[in-house]
Amino acid sequence: MRSSIVFPSLSILALALSGCGGGDSDSSSAMVSFSVADAPVDDVKAVWVTLESVTLTDTSDDTNSHTLVINNSDGDPEPLLINLKDYQDGAKKLIISDAEVALGDYNLTLNTYGCPQSANGTGSTNDCWVVENDDTIYPLKTPSNKLKLGSFSVSQEGTQAYTIDFNLRSALVNNGGGDNYNLKPHGITIVDNFTLGKISATVTDTLFNLADDTCTAGTGNALYLYQGWHSTSGILDVTLGDEFDPDVDTDIAEDVLMPYASKLVTTASESTPEGDVPVEYVFANLPEGNYTLAFSCSDAGYAQNGDPSNGDSAEYYDQITIANPTEQWVELSVSYDQTAAHAFDVSAL
Repeated sequence: MRSSIVFPSLSILALALSGCGGGDSDSSSAMVSFSVADAPVDDVKAVWVTLESVTLTDTSDDTNSHTLVINNSDGDPEPLLINLKDYQDGAKKLIISDAEVALGDYNLTLNTYGCPQSANGTGSTNDCWVVENDDTIYPLKTPSNKLKLGSFSVSQEGTQAYTIDFNLRSALVNNGGGDNYNLKPHGITIVDNFTLGKISATVTDTLFNLADDTCTAGTGNALYLYQGWHSTSGILDVTLGDEFDPDVDTDIAEDVLMPYASKLVTTASESTPEGDVPVEYVFANLPEGNYTLAFSCSDAGYAQNGDPSNGDSAEYYDQITIANPTEQWVELSVSYDQTAAHAFDVSAL
């Protein structure tokens, strides 16, 4: 089920953030800017987090690091409080602008402010908190106020811009006691703005009654996006997995593919005399390359970001059937500043 339009292949990302290091003082450098963005989470109204700084550490010498603080509009250091859900579907929040970075290889840590909780799981919600759909407010924790996001390279001179993209369906987890949330590095990626494109997917209600188990909009139906093409002669050669964290759920078969991103299908199509009006869902901030996109109408599985009271969690593989109906998957390619589109409806059956 491969799209007939083929775009350029996946580029190698030069994942860079602002800072100094990774070389001697005479090395060349680049001017780098950084923004944050969010892929929506389903069952909360707001995710407030305070960002303080970015730390870059030389990958060849962990004693060589440099921290860049976030400044206010007057140029003075000041932590930045933002609601991540305000920056979705391609919207971004600039946090560091035109910082000079020496060319080199770095590990990146995004430092938050006021996010750790006390030992009993409670804590202040003045700096980091989550608002659920029923307006209940819970503290939000990040590990030691640090999100360690892995390695990247500043590999060319000139001006570069990057986005720290939060996939909250993976990164935001309600803890086992249900009295606070954890924000984890899993599901947060760093992408070069000059390689970014989008995928637009539409879904019609007619699919819901054609799935293996009859289901309705808003009860566990989701779109799952995977990096790469994974089929031979039109047959998938992997198992498309739901959201899970391989560092937590370690007993998963090798052929289960972890999603790059996912979106809950929550809105029913508008009914008109001409038929269903499809609802659009957008995956933004995607690096150039090939992707597999699948629809799953699976009431039996839990397609949201987890309910600890019944054992469900985005950290664990729930074995949701993807795709469901089985024909509802497609292979697409994304190129810079372009939108690849696909319609999930009965025409694919």
